[in-house]
Amino acid sequence: PTLTPAAPPAPAAAQSACPPVSSFPAKDHRYGRKKIVMLPNVSCLLTLRPQMPGRTFPDEKVSINPRNRLRDVLKSWAAANLDPPALDPSGLPLGMQVLSARGESIDANLRLGALSEQLPLSGGRRVVVLCLPATKAEGSIKRARSTSNVNVAGSKLEALRISSRYANIDREALGFHNSSVLKAKLKAGIYDEHLGKYRQKKYIESMRTPPVADTTDITIETRDLVVFPDGKSSREPLFRATLRGTAECIANWEATSERLMAGVDLKPFELPFPVFIPSRGRPTTANLNWEAPHAFGPNSENTVNGLFPVICLVVEAQEEESYREVWPRALTLVLPKSGRGPGFARWVIQKVCTQGVAWQPGEDGPGSSKWSRRSIPFAWIADDGISMFYRLVPLGERHRKPRYVSTRMNSQRSKERQAPEGRRMFRDALMCVQRHAYISRAGIAGFLRDDGTAVCKKMEWKADSLALYKVVLLNMNVLRSLNVEYQQHLQMYEDICLSYQVTERKGGTLKCQIYCFWASHHTRGGCSNQRGHKKGGTKLSDLVDAEALRQLPPSEKAVFKRLHSWVTSKEQLSDIRTGGVRKPTRAERAAASGKRKRETKKRSGNMELKLKKEQAGNDVPEADAETEGGPAPKRQRGRPPLKRNADSSKSDVATPAAAAVGESDDDGGGGSSSSSSSSSSSSEDEFLRHILEEDTDIEGGSEESLGSVD
Repeated sequence: PTLTPAAPPAPAAAQSACPPVSSFPAKDHRYGRKKIVMLPNVSCLLTLRPQMPGRTFPDEKVSINPRNRLRDVLKSWAAANLDPPALDPSGLPLGMQVLSARGESIDANLRLGALSEQLPLSGGRRVVVLCLPATKAEGSIKRARSTSNVNVAGSKLEALRISSRYANIDREALGFHNSSVLKAKLKAGIYDEHLGKYRQKKYIESMRTPPVADTTDITIETRDLVVFPDGKSSREPLFRATLRGTAECIANWEATSERLMAGVDLKPFELPFPVFIPSRGRPTTANLNWEAPHAFGPNSENTVNGLFPVICLVVEAQEEESYREVWPRALTLVLPKSGRGPGFARWVIQKVCTQGVAWQPGEDGPGSSKWSRRSIPFAWIADDGISMFYRLVPLGERHRKPRYVSTRMNSQRSKERQAPEGRRMFRDALMCVQRHAYISRAGIAGFLRDDGTAVCKKMEWKADSLALYKVVLLNMNVLRSLNVEYQQHLQMYEDICLSYQVTERKGGTLKCQIYCFWASHHTRGGCSNQRGHKKGGTKLSDLVDAEALRQLPPSEKAVFKRLHSWVTSKEQLSDIRTGGVRKPTRAERAAASGKRKRETKKRSGNMELKLKKEQAGNDVPEADAETEGGPAPKRQRGRPPLKRNADSSKSDVATPAAAAVGESDDDGGGGSSSSSSSSSSSSEDEFLRHILEEDTDIEGGSEESLGSVD
């Protein structure tokens, strides 16, 4: 194309900042062998992706004339988003590194038109990554980050909020779910219509009650599932897991596995994929009855082509009997090893679904026996505390006009939760995800956890999200092609770690925001050993055992270190903002409240026991010692008589102890009361200590029987 004639002379400042088009001959704009010709009225679409330790910035999308230099764009952004920083000789913030999305260093002095081929496209825009050093207030945050590892997965992990149940953080200091208009809404009665509408008590009770069996005759069958090492010709299995359940559940598992392995199209499969529920130490308090009316419903009403949903409890060997007593008809997968943590349980599930085989005895004798595959391409892994799913629908006409708008102009309520009576919300939510067109290409799919802000979400579906946990759908074929699996040695953040690995290896995730789930927290069982705040913050040894970490390959070690870096950065930022003083979490407050209640009951039991002993002592008469005024009045054993002043008959009021014994005069045996009082009171203390040491039942029970507050 022909360049336009030269424009009229511009002021000197304008010429230095942006020269006219005619002054850029085509021969001066070359990158490699390709000639780049600048055209007037053409914009360069950029996405600036800033990254700073301890601080999160939103992506800045701008449209810039390609004749401008990248340095001028970065100066404008820094002036608008950063406090007055120290500048280097080029005018950029001191210590800023300008990188491409691939981690390559970019020269900020070049013009945007010459950089177009160095910057990869993402969403139709050229991506520029800005690595900024920590500010003075946050300079103590130490993070091992290499410029070659700056990628989309790392930036998403930094923006992810961390749970205060596992990390030493203060929710208020990090700004979790703070509403600037909450008090005004409560005062105006905006939430009055929701009072009592979302109570979970009836749902939790329904899911903790075992389903009624059709018959009392229950026969338990066993299948051994064997997993062999991947890619190795070895007869020694990697591990053996045991599948136990009723004959009906075992047959349904085998038929479902064969149906899914046959390559059946996902859309005609009108049943939820098999659901695995890892549980530990909660046979009576876990939400395990997925046949509840609001979950899947009874199996008899949920049968499609002779199959019903597979619900499998994943337990450790030493707890199988206790779970079987409460849930006699449940299908259970017994782990090969115990005490390995949540990462190991999920790793076993993934391996069984991917490479599991079972020895099938032949009907015509030992010669007809064979190995049969029992792997499945899709499987759900759910937490044992899920209580309810809600559908998020747009607000009605009377709610559309906002009455209270946040001063921060962030999230605004645009939806409401709905769960019609009698609707099987668990089944509806899971089938909604399974029917999505992208599910065959996504490595992981999940749901929105309702933390109070679910009604503010605008998007119904979200791709490449790392916030997937508690209820996740695994695409075994995609995960195997990416060579991604659960880290079996990881003690915390196992779901987030899996999502991070998928995103880091250019895989996809899918998050459903049409439905949200509610879950109950437990203080005992499950990951209670991993929860709690560690002195000095979370260490790498809290995430993975040191000996196991030493034996891992370098790629897996890098994943653990990246995860630990994310946790410690959040903890250190919280310490900086709180000055090292952390408020107790909800779980800690509940535990402290339970401890105070137990101590109060124990003290009240001791006092009542002591009072009963005192009353029993009142009925024992003193020795018949006669004085000049007659027999000595009866008084409480071991206690001196109530002494009164000379004018006490006019104004004194007797104490409860005196009222029980009766008023007595000063000379009623008072001469010898002091010695007997000291000896008997000490004997009472020894007797009381003896009772407590023997664990005698007193009102309120022992500390173990009282339980704790969830």
